[in-house]
Amino acid sequence: MGKIASLIALVLVLVLSTGALAQKQYLVSPDEEVIPIRPGDDIETLIRDHGQRPTEPEISCGPFAVIDDPWPTNVLFNSRHRDVMGQWYVAPAPGTIDSIFFQVGNAGDMLSDSTAFVRVHSSAIGRNFGPGIRPGPYNPPCQPWGYWTNTNDPDMGVTAFPEDATDTNWISTYPGSGISSVPPVGEIRWGLGGYPVRLRPNSANVAVTADLGPLTVEPGDEFFISIQLSSVLPGPDLHPTELPTQFFGRSTTVSVNDEYYPSRNWKFYEHDKGPSNCAGLPIDSIRRGWVARGATWDDSLEVMLWNIWYVMTVDGNAPPVIYPSTALRNTFDTGPRLLQTAIEDCYSVDPLKAGVASASILFEVNGEVQPPVAMNYLGADVWEGYIPGRPPGNTVSYRVSATDLEGNSETGPTSWYTVVPFGTAWYAIDTGVSCVPVDISATGTDVPPGSFFEPGAAGTSPAAWNDGTAGPIDMERTFTLFGDGFRYAWIGVDGAIGLSVSPADTVNLNPDGTFDTAWTIPRPPASPLCGDTQEGCPESPKIMVAPFRANHLIADSAGTYGHIYYGNGGDTCRFIVQWDSIGYTDEMGNHADGTTFRVVLDACLGTVEFHYDDVGTLGQDHADLSGMAVDPGHAALPVEKFVFLNEAGFPEETRPAANSCVRFYPKIGGAVIDGWNLVSLSLLPLDGDYSVNSLFPDAMGRAWKFEGGYLRVDSLKPGEGYWMKFSGDDPVGSSPGTMFPCVTVPVKHGWNLIGGPSCGAPTADIVEAGTWITSSFFTYGIAGWTIASTISGGRAYWVKVAGDGTLTLCCPSADPGMSAVTGSVPADNPENPGGSANRRR
Repeated sequence: MGKIASLIALVLVLVLSTGALAQKQYLVSPDEEVIPIRPGDDIETLIRDHGQRPTEPEISCGPFAVIDDPWPTNVLFNSRHRDVMGQWYVAPAPGTIDSIFFQVGNAGDMLSDSTAFVRVHSSAIGRNFGPGIRPGPYNPPCQPWGYWTNTNDPDMGVTAFPEDATDTNWISTYPGSGISSVPPVGEIRWGLGGYPVRLRPNSANVAVTADLGPLTVEPGDEFFISIQLSSVLPGPDLHPTELPTQFFGRSTTVSVNDEYYPSRNWKFYEHDKGPSNCAGLPIDSIRRGWVARGATWDDSLEVMLWNIWYVMTVDGNAPPVIYPSTALRNTFDTGPRLLQTAIEDCYSVDPLKAGVASASILFEVNGEVQPPVAMNYLGADVWEGYIPGRPPGNTVSYRVSATDLEGNSETGPTSWYTVVPFGTAWYAIDTGVSCVPVDISATGTDVPPGSFFEPGAAGTSPAAWNDGTAGPIDMERTFTLFGDGFRYAWIGVDGAIGLSVSPADTVNLNPDGTFDTAWTIPRPPASPLCGDTQEGCPESPKIMVAPFRANHLIADSAGTYGHIYYGNGGDTCRFIVQWDSIGYTDEMGNHADGTTFRVVLDACLGTVEFHYDDVGTLGQDHADLSGMAVDPGHAALPVEKFVFLNEAGFPEETRPAANSCVRFYPKIGGAVIDGWNLVSLSLLPLDGDYSVNSLFPDAMGRAWKFEGGYLRVDSLKPGEGYWMKFSGDDPVGSSPGTMFPCVTVPVKHGWNLIGGPSCGAPTADIVEAGTWITSSFFTYGIAGWTIASTISGGRAYWVKVAGDGTLTLCCPSADPGMSAVTGSVPADNPENPGGSANRRR
């Protein structure tokens, strides 16, 4: 059933469950928008137009839905046998819970998991006690917790609930030394034995609490909603044969100060070794029972919520209702940002006491709490405030808090945005460039659907035609990105490519086998649980180039949707991938569309281009991720290597548009370490300005070259090496440039400090004229003094020659790439080069 049909079913159940109070109902959308339902309203029209909420919403008291789904769902979590999904809540107001809603995808075996049983207990876990709550002894989720014994259970002899236990002694499975857990649930409050719900796949499932008697709550009550499957298949040997029931949920990253931290979701595994992962704990060590689940990988800041809602009728004063504001998206603007939202208050017992006393914006910058910003009342229930501006590179999380006249407070959901830099120290972005489209549909190699695979899967499958990867593909020359050289490409259906050094170094463009909406640029460091292939893990590839990453489609069981080609377009410096007239997948299914775009890597110039011929007709330009990034967990240096272009259509200035092009120029510079560095010119500046101030504006003073002694210089030349001093371990760079494949360096008898071409030039291929080399090539970097067999672009090297002459260094004919500048010495002044080199020899 589609999203709209699911909402209609939800509303119909809500109407039936509230009877005479229907005239005081709310329709609550999946994104938490609360819409009053007035007499005569057509439900289907409200659903279709729910984004057009009036600017002066009507305040009405009565039933309202509490939906614990602040983000769109992006997880389908498998459960089998008699597993239990659980989540704790805090009642926002006094009243009666009328209905409980939850969503599942596949509903398991028709003879077993197709019925679930709903219960509500008091919760021993809450805001002040539980895994991850400080002060407290327990680590944050994921954590094994415990169970009760039930000898009436024919399978494993365990139960999730005290009322079903034959022995009321709690058995802790918490792994902390000398620390025992306590039961997560207390007395049963509703649903003794479980309220049966026949599961409907991909739809809203409902438990009507009035069928078993009222479920009343008071403000601040902590209660635990659980949903147990009903498998009758005994024995652990049969467990893997069951089809799973998939529960909808949402995983996202928060900070320790966020209201959703730590995760409130729990799962009861009936068998040992139930989880596929649990915060890095060995799976063989995890016993049956309750587990404080958390998200699907080992970062406790990655939280998850099951998509469980409830509807309640308020009997007294409810806290203010904070309507979702227009989301603030990623931006290049460093100034203050205006946030407006509508806030309503309801007091059914004494409406004259209803009203919002104050509102404020609570926000954090890069996880650090900032002073709240008071909001101003504009009238018509609208409040506004300004989030202070921030420089590029800062991520801001924010939410609105409101307090009514009686002192009841409510906090809205958290949203995020990043003030993104327009380019980085690694690359400059040119969005105004006129690119010549290079259509390779007639000359390129067509990648058939059968070439795409999923991580860990043998062969291809229909799922791989939607979210798979094809490769390795030899680009026939090394392309350098962020200072590292790559020879092989891996093509993803979803509009991105990965790069690798070796054909055996598999890169999966959807490492969890599905389209992961949580990917962003830059990505957090890789999980230590993920191998080099990242199979089964949420990280993006080691290096990803994404011209237009979205949920694209090339084929399904009904047919094909366009083509994906690769080739060079007749230019051997280039490697091109073209997604040609491909389809798209959304919540309504698979669609044919004309989306056409390409990425062009130019190994001779070092540039990257994104060409957009047609961005589709189904909103793909608002569902994209565009840019380039190296996963920090796999980077050779501890620096961020990325350039962000666009995410979900923002910033607007870089949103993909038909018949447009973006070009990325590499910048002169690279990664440096605090102190003195050996550097050389890695590119030819586009503006022709070779001054130190232009090329390295962050340098502390001028550059020093060596000609029998040290000379201070104000400008740089290709082939010369220099000492330069920097403060901090950050990437440096200013001027964009183009690569040069060869350089001829004049040398004098004795020691010389030289640079090379933009690429990695093998020392064995250096051409000597009028002289000959009498030493190894020495450079200094993170590993100290080392002997080099390749002269990397941007670095400087000491070499000794016998007589005056020239050295010519060139990129190999099949290897015109470039490398990053790095290296330092710990002294305050340049060291004696000859003495240092002789000591190394």
